Amino acid sequence: MRAFHIDLNHANPTGARLRHWLGELAAMGYDTILWEVENSVRWDTCPTCATPDAFTKAEFRAILDHAASLGLAAIPLFQTLGHCEYVLKDPAYMHLAELPGRIEQYCPNHPELLPFLQRWIDEHLELFGGIRRFHVGMDEAIFFGRCPACRAEAAANGLHGLFDRHLRAVIAPLLARGITPMIWADMALAHLETIDRLPREVELCDWNYFSWQGQDKAWLWSRRHPETLHNEMVDPGTLTADELRSFGPDLWPQGRQAPIDPTYTAHHLARQGFGVVACPTTSCYGDNVFASRFRDKLQNTVTWVRSGARSDLRGSIVTSWTVHQHPWELQLHGIECGALALRHPGEDVDALLDRHVVARFGCPTAPLARAWELLSEPCFLTQCITLDYNKLTLPTDPRGALRRLDAFAAGGQLGGEIAKAAARQQDYREARGLLAQAARSARTGADLLAWWDLAARNLANRADCAHALLRWRAGEGLYPEAGALLDELRRLRLETARAYRRLGSKPHRLAQQLDWLYGTTDAALELALSE
Repeated sequence: MRAFHIDLNHANPTGARLRHWLGELAAMGYDTILWEVENSVRWDTCPTCATPDAFTKAEFRAILDHAASLGLAAIPLFQTLGHCEYVLKDPAYMHLAELPGRIEQYCPNHPELLPFLQRWIDEHLELFGGIRRFHVGMDEAIFFGRCPACRAEAAANGLHGLFDRHLRAVIAPLLARGITPMIWADMALAHLETIDRLPREVELCDWNYFSWQGQDKAWLWSRRHPETLHNEMVDPGTLTADELRSFGPDLWPQGRQAPIDPTYTAHHLARQGFGVVACPTTSCYGDNVFASRFRDKLQNTVTWVRSGARSDLRGSIVTSWTVHQHPWELQLHGIECGALALRHPGEDVDALLDRHVVARFGCPTAPLARAWELLSEPCFLTQCITLDYNKLTLPTDPRGALRRLDAFAAGGQLGGEIAKAAARQQDYREARGLLAQAARSARTGADLLAWWDLAARNLANRADCAHALLRWRAGEGLYPEAGALLDELRRLRLETARAYRRLGSKPHRLAQQLDWLYGTTDAALELALSE
């Protein structure tokens, strides 16, 4: 399987835009789409969760038919444990939450949950038709086992027992129909005792966005922080005896003198008897809103797609998370190089990138690659985490950036953040010059280069705004030109809105996207100017 993940959580593209990209993906060599539809279809099971721009089921069925005509199989992705924010923020469904006031996760012990999920699964099956696989999510359940009922069950049977019981109940109707259930693998890898309990009929999607060939460290899910579910790469020399027994044969398949295999978890799970799919990304948490981490994502995608093609795995799914608000055009190098990696297995990342640039732009690679690398470097106000929005899809807080500035001050971080913003001011301006150089020599791809120029101008303005606000919070006063920065920010908002409309963004979600992209920075500058 050579799949691409279309996430409709933060984006509502028109049917025409989806058809365009389905054609692009099929031409590149992808053969499957993992559809994370969420509230972008008007579901009968949960009618109030749909965005005003949602497709009717007939409209979406026509898109699925078009995908099938291109040779693209469909896999629906329906979250059945965590990442149910789009449902639980509706007060009518809040009683299904694991914890009061938290909308990220269902409670697997609520008596109404399973019938609700099964009705919705049936509705997906009716819409998607004759499918072979169905993805039920199950990732990043940050409050798992925390409500009184779940805590009592976990005390008696372990968290792995609670997870296994809920999973088996959710997938039973799928197995009865001969459909292969899929889940994300992180919860099992974070709680290794779960692995022995999981039914082997379930395919595990091992997602890892931070590892690639050539690293000398390993990603261990079992060491992640329980609240954030994020962890750090670790030196293999720090592995415990139990970790070495579990993972050693897969970390060093060619012996301890050879480099580690960064995709070792996927092959470990395959050795335990599971069907496993390797899942890299072209856009994820930690990226800038206008540009993903160029080199990291490129290497991650190539490494994991190739790992998925090995004989013990069942393929790959290249994921792309729209929470980061840059369109597929600005991820195209990763998307296309992921496909090229299988057609040219002997070529390294740089050779694959050359193929992409020659085909899309007909100009030298070096200026573009350097520009993309510079634009992927972050500072305050360039990432969604510092712009006060996330998968909750709630309106931005007007004082969110000011609170983060206060936190920087309290932690003694203002000086470092000021220096980082100043460095980004130089980086983003250099990137604009390199993009202009590429545009002068390019024989094609003018529309794509225009998108990159818009991204670079947005990021340059964002770095200027960050630098001004950080210095202001440090007591140095606002730039005399701070008002001009705010005017420029607002002009860029209008220009970006026009560009997104041309791409095919639907109006309600586009208004939300613009608030997420610009609202926090705009509010912070306006408040600073008023003081």
